[in-house]
Amino acid sequence: MKTKCSLAAVLWVSTALAGNFDRCLPCHRQEVESFPASAMARSISQPAILPRFSFHPPGSTVEIQIGYKNGRMIHRESLNGSTTEYPIRFAVGSGKVGQSFLANVGGHLLQSPASFYTARNTWDLTPGYEDVRVPGFTQSVTRDCLFCHAGEAVSLAENRFVPDSIEPIGCERCHGPSEEHRRHPSAANIVNPAKLPVRERDSVCEQCHLKGAAAVLQPGKQWWDFKPGQKLESVAIHYVEAAPNSSIVAVSHAEQLSLSKCVRASANRLWCGSCHNPHGNAKADRTAEIRQVCMSCHPLAVLAAQHANPQTADCVTCHMPRKPTSDVAHAAVTDHRIVKRSGDSEAATVARIVSWMPDDSQSASRNSALAWFAYAQKNKNPAVTKEAYQRLASISGPQRDAAVEAASGYMLLEFGKPRLSIPKFEEATREALGNAEYWLDLGVAQDAGGETTAALESFNHAMSLDEYDYRPYLAAAKIYYRLKLPDQARRMVERYLRLDPQNLTMRLAE
Repeated sequence: MKTKCSLAAVLWVSTALAGNFDRCLPCHRQEVESFPASAMARSISQPAILPRFSFHPPGSTVEIQIGYKNGRMIHRESLNGSTTEYPIRFAVGSGKVGQSFLANVGGHLLQSPASFYTARNTWDLTPGYEDVRVPGFTQSVTRDCLFCHAGEAVSLAENRFVPDSIEPIGCERCHGPSEEHRRHPSAANIVNPAKLPVRERDSVCEQCHLKGAAAVLQPGKQWWDFKPGQKLESVAIHYVEAAPNSSIVAVSHAEQLSLSKCVRASANRLWCGSCHNPHGNAKADRTAEIRQVCMSCHPLAVLAAQHANPQTADCVTCHMPRKPTSDVAHAAVTDHRIVKRSGDSEAATVARIVSWMPDDSQSASRNSALAWFAYAQKNKNPAVTKEAYQRLASISGPQRDAAVEAASGYMLLEFGKPRLSIPKFEEATREALGNAEYWLDLGVAQDAGGETTAALESFNHAMSLDEYDYRPYLAAAKIYYRLKLPDQARRMVERYLRLDPQNLTMRLAE
């Protein structure tokens, strides 16, 4: 059973994109009218009606329930007689593979621990919550989290939103700013990805379809700084594993495709747009479309020697089979490596990463060190961890910015050396005064290093920068409990619960 968008969800998509549609419709009627059927147009929407469900996460006594109240999706959590309830405001994802869900708490978006997985028509934990004893609504959704699902930068600040204004992916994500084009329509003042140089063309797709092993923003850049027509590496450097893995991750389409002999043999003429119509076409015969693309390089006479019915063959089933992903449970995606036979094996993963594209920026060493740090956090390989720390330690001069200092501090904290990590986090907070995460990390290091008073001050500063992050409140409450000051601990917990009364983790801390 495949999940279908409800009529309400389709209408919401059309309404959310109405401004873009009205502007583009006069000259691009076919594209505009077909776009609501595309996955991009459904990148974020109102929740559809999905099965009611109840489950216990592995190793947890928390019960998570999905239900409805007055026609609106509700996610509940119950533990030890305490029940919390969050109305769901947004569904994230087109639903082809699955969807995750967001609640609006005081204009702040929190991700539900329950996601729907389409292939199995079931609910399970959202990625990132697997190892959390009390899942809760504890994952904050920032502006950059929504980069691949929202049509424009929707936040007023890093962690504050106007949820009703969030639009799904629209025309400008691939075609660039359109104001001048609307005033004076011309091919010269709008981006057509298909006509860009290869690197710039592929960057348009890679902004959301390249995950790699690690991605590092260039100094001073945010994801929203990327504009079609640029090279993606001007905003962010991606690193990939030096040898491909036999397993695939959910968002690695560009990386997989680059490994295909078809791409190399075509001298990069084969690209995402060869097989995918980004404007959507609900009535398209995808099997016939893909077969036609394949036959542009593989003539019928050649195919006939190895295929019983080449004129009706389904190329994708054999050469691009759907495979389970290694990073998202219950999900399967099309393998874009275009293997000769579906059983072909690939090289084993090696614990080493390389830049996806050459990094000729002045921050290349810094970017490489941060990529290795991110890789080490996921890989948990001692050799990778050692390499990451050595690279971070070797950075000097202007490249040694707040991100490098914080990463160095975090690794020292992991090594059990909190006193050595404190100066690193202090430097990070001096260079990035408004970064709540660095102040939280500084407080953790200070607490582990025996500087209790300083830790409480750092946690309070983190709260002032991001009041809806429960972690500094909980960390401060634990210090007060440890100091046998239960009244102050409870006041800290109550302070957060006034913001988010439903937070199960903080309720249990009372």
